[in-house]
This record gives sequence, C-alpha cells and structure tokens, in this order.
Amino acid sequence: MRWDEGLKTRSGSDPYLGRESVYHLDRMILVSLERSREIADWTHSNECSRLQRAASELIPHGLSLALGIRELVRSGYLFPAKVLARPLVERVAVISYLADVGEDAVRLWERGWPYKLRPSLATMLSHMRGTKNDDSKTLAKEIVDHFNSLVHTDPVGSSYKLGTDSAGRIGFISGPTAKAPEMCDDICFETAMYLVILSARMVQIFPEANRSPLPE
Repeated sequence: MRWDEGLKTRSGSDPYLGRESVYHLDRMILVSLERSREIADWTHSNECSRLQRAASELIPHGLSLALGIRELVRSGYLFPAKVLARPLVERVAVISYLADVGEDAVRLWERGWPYKLRPSLATMLSHMRGTKNDDSKTLAKEIVDHFNSLVHTDPVGSSYKLGTDSAGRIGFISGPTAKAPEMCDDICFETAMYLVILSARMVQIFPEANRSPLPE
C-alpha cells in the first residue's frame, strides 16, 4: 500500500459502506434514536426520578458519541473513531452502574462523583454485562487497560498503525484511512454492542416511555 493511499478518500465518501459491521451499527443507531425519541417525549411531560434525570444526561451523551463515531467511519477517520469509544464506554458503564446499584450511587453521582468516593471504571464496567463474577472483572480491567493504552500513546496504543503496508512496513500517513476493513469492523461492532446496552438500559430505566420492542 502506498503511504498516500488513504488521501484518495474524500470526506463523506463512506469507504466501508456495505460491510456487515457498518450495517449492524447503522441498524442499532436507528433503533437507539427511535427509543430515545420516545423517552424524550415522555420526560418532557412527566416527573423524572433521580436515576431518570441522570440517564437523561448520560444516555444522550453516549448516543451523540456513537453518532460521532459513525461520522468518522463514514469519512475514513478510523483512529479518532476508536478514541471516541473511550468516553462512550465510560458513559455506558456509569449508567449501568447507577441502574444496578441504585439511589445511593445516583446521589454520589449528583454530588459531582467525588474522585475518592467514586468506583473505578473497571468496577463500573463489570456491571455492563449484568454479572459481577471474577471473569467479568478481569474483562473489565482488560478493557480499561486497552483504552488507557490507546489514549495515552504507549506502544500498545500505537498498534493502530495507519501507514502499515502488506509487508508490515510502517510509513508516515496523513488523512483518512480507506483500506483498513478489520479496524473498521472492530470499531463498528464494538460501538453497536454499546448501543445495545444503552438501549436495554433505556428500557430498564424508562419503562413507562417505551413502546418499541428491542430488535432480536
């Protein structure tokens, strides 16, 4: 691959359209936005609980980040799309934790989530799967370590080598990445999974507002 090959993709050309991962992400975006619209209608005419007020901030933030990831994939900017998954997963983890633990956790969050009192991200991530066994805690720690490496630019985070050719040689590249289907799949399937969790939490937290069934 030539080092300038990514530059041939112009913003908005959606080089990965048609991939299964992109299809699944687009489908979950539509489902999540429809559910969000129903909840928005309900919250504007009903009194919300503490948890619902927290969810009304955290979940829309998560949806907005997912949409931002999709737009970056559409224009071929895969690395920043992957980086945006870090604040997305944090919001999914926090709302999962608040929903599972209950009002004491929500009150702590309302106080500004004091650093010395808040649970670790790994602890909150273990709530995303609905189980808190040793395996889920180990996986949660691996996810945190992965995103920390990605954000803080250590060698593990640098594994997303945008200018690597088929022979494994690394070169400098600038602009969008048009030919990295595995990276695209990783980002899109991961984002779609987080949207599934957000949609499930919306059903749990706003049972009065939901009219649409979750997709099978």
